[in-house]
Amino acid sequence: MDFLNSRYIIDGVQCELTPSDVLGGGAGKSLPGSPLGGEERKPQSGISQECESSIIDETIDPSAGGAVFSVSKTKEYISLLKEFGKASYPLAFSAQHTRAAIAAALVDACWLDGAFLLENLKVDARWQWQEGPVGTQTAFYRSVEAAADYLDSLDLRIDSYSLAEGEPQLKVAASPEDISAIRHLPDRIVPDASSWIIYIPFDTSDYRLGGSLLAAASGNACGGTAPSVDDPDYLMDCFEVVRELSQDGILLSARTVLEGGLATALDAYAAACGADVNVSDLPAALESDDLVRLLFAEVPGALIQIADDDFDYVDAELLLQDVMYFPLGHPAPGKPGLRIATDKRKGIEGILASLMR
Repeated sequence: MDFLNSRYIIDGVQCELTPSDVLGGGAGKSLPGSPLGGEERKPQSGISQECESSIIDETIDPSAGGAVFSVSKTKEYISLLKEFGKASYPLAFSAQHTRAAIAAALVDACWLDGAFLLENLKVDARWQWQEGPVGTQTAFYRSVEAAADYLDSLDLRIDSYSLAEGEPQLKVAASPEDISAIRHLPDRIVPDASSWIIYIPFDTSDYRLGGSLLAAASGNACGGTAPSVDDPDYLMDCFEVVRELSQDGILLSARTVLEGGLATALDAYAAACGADVNVSDLPAALESDDLVRLLFAEVPGALIQIADDDFDYVDAELLLQDVMYFPLGHPAPGKPGLRIATDKRKGIEGILASLMR
């Protein structure tokens, strides 16, 4: 089955374009022995291949509800996700998952050296797919469609893409054109007890657990709904200011937040140096009283570490771009492990925290 060049009929409606057309066209035919059309291609506008087959499929509806979680078990959930490993592709949330993967790849690009802007980035997408139960082929089409639409809204294009056979998955990478950029920031906390650990969501999406690693690990891979990740304008604002802070040498370290959510990213971030953080400010600002969702929902974002002396400057830059951020706490050199407090800060600490958000 040629996933790239077939016509799709989804829920009884024929889609106007093939996946190859959606991605900008592709020259050449499928590689011999590769039923999915798995060669690497550069998108070429105006080129459409002949379609000799049609794929008929239906949309998967997410299952209702989901598991019940308790914030008191946060440490247990983090340990569970470490043991669980990689989750299967969330077919019911293919479009959301695709947008989140692209957003995370763009956040990753913030930590590269060199002088470049968002508009200078090239995006490479690598799909792996195979025939499967009802909804599998539709999920591939929705992923391709979401990738093209989301990148278009960011004024970016896919530089190259490929499709190979295997368990469904998508890998996205973003890098500046004509620059062999390498990461210039550590992805672990630097042991500076006075420095700040700051969380910056790169999307205004609701925090939901559908399709998340926690949902999969708890046996509810499709339970509930997933974060929509559909605010490209906000991502552009976040990218601009965070990229500038990175390029100007303000950041001591940084880590991208996505798979496993904020809690998992914090745990990995603090692996080489302990950290004490407080997440009690998140519910009011993010309009959710469910701290488990806020800690484990897979909304793309960033964790950055800055020196205490740079706090006022960073605060001013983020406010200037109207970017929401959360000062979570400080590294704890000599005290291994991550400690996440969820109780409200008291007294002057609470007042200062609310002013700094």
